[in-house]
Amino acid sequence: MTVFVSCAISVLIPLLLQFAKSIREKNLDGVMECIPIMATLFVSVIKLLNHNIKRKEFENFFDRMSEQWEISELNGEIHVLNEIIEQGSKMGTLYRISLWVFMIIFLSTPLAAPALDLISRSNESRTKMQLFKLNYIVDTEDYFYIVYIHLTCCSLATVLVIIAMDSLYMVIFHYICGVFVLCGWYQIKKATEISKSDIEGGTFENSNKKDLFRRCVMTHYEAIKFYDYMNDSTRTSYLFQVGLNMPGITSTAVQAVMNFDRPEEAFRIIMFLLGQQFHLYTLSLPGQVLMDRSFELSNDIYCSKWHEIPVKFQKVLHIMLTRSSKPCRLSAGGLYEMNIENFGTIFKTCMSYFTILLSLRE
Repeated sequence: MTVFVSCAISVLIPLLLQFAKSIREKNLDGVMECIPIMATLFVSVIKLLNHNIKRKEFENFFDRMSEQWEISELNGEIHVLNEIIEQGSKMGTLYRISLWVFMIIFLSTPLAAPALDLISRSNESRTKMQLFKLNYIVDTEDYFYIVYIHLTCCSLATVLVIIAMDSLYMVIFHYICGVFVLCGWYQIKKATEISKSDIEGGTFENSNKKDLFRRCVMTHYEAIKFYDYMNDSTRTSYLFQVGLNMPGITSTAVQAVMNFDRPEEAFRIIMFLLGQQFHLYTLSLPGQVLMDRSFELSNDIYCSKWHEIPVKFQKVLHIMLTRSSKPCRLSAGGLYEMNIENFGTIFKTCMSYFTILLSLRE
């Protein structure tokens, strides 16, 4: 926390100075260059603040996860949870690798000019390009490496917070999906299996099926509680993150077009743009997975042998079916649902704003 807050404050001061200077000079291009940096910085701050403000809720949530894990392990059902969580771990790994690749390329681009000066000297010195155009009051050309090291450290700290929080939430949401799958695909299927001897002898209620149905209800209840915990803990944070990502993506796209005549600068900005878009996509993807998995429970109930079990157990399944027909949707402040369809809508909206800003600039 101390390292990140120090980095955030140290980069925010020159950023705000540059932003104020651009507004005072009515420099639209300068304002556009500040907005994506500001948006990314505030997104990382919001992620970390949200997790610390909701610390108690997350501790209770992790305790409940631990209890559910132990119960599943005792009942020999842990392989179902492991399979789904493994998918979340792979998604998190892919996310981390992708963002770090974008980050490394982005950070290494300004070093191209100094490296070429060392390899092949020319009569004219090549123009050195900083990561961001901020107002350090002093001439950044004279202190190029000091400013570069400072911006690199701050960028790494910011991206590290974003990656850590998003990776954690990916695994948590896949754990919740695993509990839904455990309830539907495994427990309900097993509970509704009925033999001819159970039907003829009327021994269904006296067998262990009653305990299985009780476990189904409790697992479904825990899955919904897990969803409620996470939705309440992230809805405000997601609202700010989505709201900040939109102007960030739009202004970064404008910057890329503005710098097409300078390939190195355009390439660096495009890497930043790809990282922003991938981050927004990754915010939306767990919501889509959770929605699909929670809705699959209704299909699992339909596909089970519910018609062969006693009526009073059918009533239990009917209650679960009614609830599962309403998918669990992650919300951004109640205004926006986190799913892939809305990600596409936001991307189109950003492109619309992009064309408007380009026309204003012209």
